[in-house]
Amino acid sequence: AQSGISSKGAWDVNATASNYELHNTAYDTTLTPSTTASDLETSSVTETFDTSGSLINNINSFYNNDGTRLYVSGYSNRDMSSFALSTAYDISTRGSQLQNMSFGSQFGNGFGPRWNDDGTKIYYPNITGTIYEFAVSTAYDLSAIATSSTSTLDTSTYTGISGSQQAGMVFKPDGTRLYVVNDNSSSSSTTIVEYTLSTAWDLSTASFTTNHNVLGSRSTGIGFTDSGITMYSLNRTNDLIHKFTLSTAYDISTASYAGSGSDIDLSSLNDPCNITIDNGDRVLLVRSEERR
Repeated sequence: AQSGISSKGAWDVNATASNYELHNTAYDTTLTPSTTASDLETSSVTETFDTSGSLINNINSFYNNDGTRLYVSGYSNRDMSSFALSTAYDISTRGSQLQNMSFGSQFGNGFGPRWNDDGTKIYYPNITGTIYEFAVSTAYDLSAIATSSTSTLDTSTYTGISGSQQAGMVFKPDGTRLYVVNDNSSSSSTTIVEYTLSTAWDLSTASFTTNHNVLGSRSTGIGFTDSGITMYSLNRTNDLIHKFTLSTAYDISTASYAGSGSDIDLSSLNDPCNITIDNGDRVLLVRSEERR
């Protein structure tokens, strides 16, 4: 019994429904299930892959669209190699090296390429602020990458500040926005620059949208969760990943730092320099083989 509560006695609900009214007012709707990935800060290392036997100064890794192929790219030699994965997104199931190619020296050193959504284009960002777009005649095939670029984007206005160089880049999944982070050793913070592409995946249609300062004098990697409301930046100086929340998905002008309590300590990895978030729950962290 509870004090202050009075009872009207036993419930008297009869089987014929003569003394109550039944309301069948549930909404007629279809619920669509979805997958929600855990925050990156709850993650743990599941597998490592030493690429030193394949190429020099590995600085970036990423997947094809279904996770059955892994690509690793070098810095000073501009090499890129591919490996088949028998289980999608699981680098422990990789086979031997499938292919290898090199971007020409005229394209400069870069922090690593990215594919478009179907593997018919690849983008190569060099450190001086130019992103090159190449056609690929056979999807995700390194031997089918054109030797000359079809389009370029000059980001040096924003990433060519004294002491800066262009580092990590990533697209919104639909190809209508591009994000570039600059590596600035002369500042306590660096900048993520956002571009809008009026034609998806076409660099020639890119225009500056906004930028946002992030922590760390050398931010070299950037990634988003699938929902676009969480962004991570890799602080290479302090070996940390910083978390940002966005009130509007994929709009970095609405980003706010989640606080030091959400920082991810990567000091045990010895110079992490790039991050790839793919398939919702898989994260690739790349450790450079040469601290520059």
